[in-house]
Amino acid sequence: MDGKIKELLPQLTKRNEDYIFQLRKAMKAANYSEIDENRVLGELLPKLIDAQKKGQTARQLFGTVAEYLSTLNAKPVVVKNVQPLFMWLDNSLLMLGLLSTMTVIMNFLAKNKKARGNGVVTLLVMALIGGLVFLIMYHLFYKYEKPGADLSKKPRWWISMLILLGAMLAWMVLMSVTTLLPTSLNPILPKEIMLPLAVLSLMGWYTFHKKFNIESSFVPIKK
Repeated sequence: MDGKIKELLPQLTKRNEDYIFQLRKAMKAANYSEIDENRVLGELLPKLIDAQKKGQTARQLFGTVAEYLSTLNAKPVVVKNVQPLFMWLDNSLLMLGLLSTMTVIMNFLAKNKKARGNGVVTLLVMALIGGLVFLIMYHLFYKYEKPGADLSKKPRWWISMLILLGAMLAWMVLMSVTTLLPTSLNPILPKEIMLPLAVLSLMGWYTFHKKFNIESSFVPIKK
C-alpha cells in the first residue's frame, strides 16, 4: 500500500473506514492490481476526508460499494500484463529481432564479405539474458514510476545498482563464452536465413506483445 494512503486511512471515521475496507475487498475480488487499487484510493481518500468534515459519508458521496465499483469498471482502464515470464519472453523476442536486424545490416555494409556476424547460440544468449536484464531494470526502477506505485518497497539505489551491474556483467561474460564455442556448436547463419529470422522475430514480438497486452521493460513508464 502506498505511504500516502497509509497516512490518510487513520483520518477516516469508523463508518467511512468500513466503506473503504469493503471497497478494497471488492476491488481484490474484481482482480484489481495493487497499482490500480492505490490509484483509486489515492483519488478517493482526499475527497472523502474533506467531505467528512462537513458530515458527509462515503455512501452519500459515492453510493454503495457496488455502485461505486461499477462506475470504476465503466472507465476504460487498461491493465497491463506484468507477469515476469511474459515480460521476459516479450523482451527476448524483441531483442532477438533487433539483434538479428543489426547483424543483417552489418553483413550488407561490411567491406569484408567474409564477415558473417555472431553465431546462433550467441544471438540467443544475448536475447534471452538481455531480456532478463531489462526485466530486472523494470522491477528495480521503472515500475516505481507508475502512478500510485508503492515507493516504500523500492530498493535503495545502491542495492539496485549492484544488482543491475552484476546482471550486466553476467550477460557480457556469458555472451563472451558463447563466442569461444566451435562453429559446429555455434553456427553462423547466412544473411539469407538471418533476414527472415529478424522479420519473424519482430512480427512474433509485435503479435505476442499486443495479444497479451504486456508492459514494456525497455522505457521508463510515463506518469
